[in-house]
Amino acid sequence: IDLSDFIQLGPLECELSPTERVKAAVQSSFDACRAKNSDDETFPFHRYCHPEPKKMSIPISVDDHNVIDAELHLKNIFLQATEHLKLDQIKEALDLFESSLQSIVDKYGEIHHLVGTMLHNLGIVHLHDESYVLALKYFQKAVNVRSTALGPNHPDVAASILKTAMVQIARQDLDCANVIFLQLLHTQRRDLGYNHLQISLFLNNIGCMHYEFGGLFAALKSFEEALEIQRTHSDNTQDESTLLALTYTLCNIGFVYVRRKDFASAIYTFEEALDIQRKILDPDHPSLESIMHNLDYIKECTECKSLSRPVGCHVSDILSNFRERSCNSTNL
Repeated sequence: IDLSDFIQLGPLECELSPTERVKAAVQSSFDACRAKNSDDETFPFHRYCHPEPKKMSIPISVDDHNVIDAELHLKNIFLQATEHLKLDQIKEALDLFESSLQSIVDKYGEIHHLVGTMLHNLGIVHLHDESYVLALKYFQKAVNVRSTALGPNHPDVAASILKTAMVQIARQDLDCANVIFLQLLHTQRRDLGYNHLQISLFLNNIGCMHYEFGGLFAALKSFEEALEIQRTHSDNTQDESTLLALTYTLCNIGFVYVRRKDFASAIYTFEEALDIQRKILDPDHPSLESIMHNLDYIKECTECKSLSRPVGCHVSDILSNFRERSCNSTNL
């Protein structure tokens, strides 16, 4: 799962706008590689402070400054662009992808799957830069090229279509984004089956759209469907993006529980997400901090700070105390 496509409802204390939720999704892909025991610094769009970008081996023409034989150097092109984005060097990243695009067009013509790849990457850079009109333009071009070159049912086509939905959310066109998600859900269920992990992403995002439209029950239903699929895939995996996606859905469920005043279920759900993330993320990871802030907020709202779980205490103990407290309050 591409975590930059995975919408989270966000902090409870200060609710985000749809645009801010897209920004947070993009940021989550920066932070995702800060997992425990991970030496991979090549995850796309991960912001660390480097004095200067690493230099990859990419041949450049002295005549037109285009990349020479870009198709032979795709990995280094991608890594170099990522290095630029770590430092918010948008122009440099765009120049690299544009010169690579021109190299591929010169060699293969306008309709080629690598042309679609470069158009998609240009869209991602503009999405990162919050240039949503340009991002939408490039993603739509990528959809057209990829559909022609690879066929309309290819996963790369769906990936570019999904990005157009993310842009529409950022532009506050929620109706359009919801239609795209529903169409993708239908076609991907047909092509991948009902229990494919990618289906959970669409269900999660549809749940977020229901929430934006005020449908808490419908949102919860979509999140629970997504969670059921994710649990199936997470049972025997150590894949960090799969586990993180599961915790993001749990947090969305907890968010809805809070809005429905079901605080006991919200505590249980956020605690489960926290336990999973502690196993795979560094202690100072922003996602861990966000969950802990949400738990503190719930306990403040329900005046149950005294229910903070001591070391070794199970979540069920908290819930038992919470329900007992609520019952006593009712009897009074």
